[in-house]
Amino acid sequence: MKSKSFYKQFGEDIDKEVKKYKAFSERTELPSTKCDHKGKVKIIDGELRCSCGAGWRGPEIDTLFDYFMGKDVK
Repeated sequence: MKSKSFYKQFGEDIDKEVKKYKAFSERTELPSTKCDHKGKVKIIDGELRCSCGAGWRGPEIDTLFDYFMGKDVK
């Protein structure tokens, strides 16, 4: 089965080409933690924004806000 990660799948070939062509190579690990948005949201100009950068807009945005703030949602 092929890996979903491009580097895991082609890492050896990439390393060989970097050495062969004396290319600049930089690896950056991306964080894989997920934000649950609980208690971190604000309504700004009719849009719901989380401190992690996620945003929502549309009808029933106040219901979603209440859910993220831990209030009873009916």
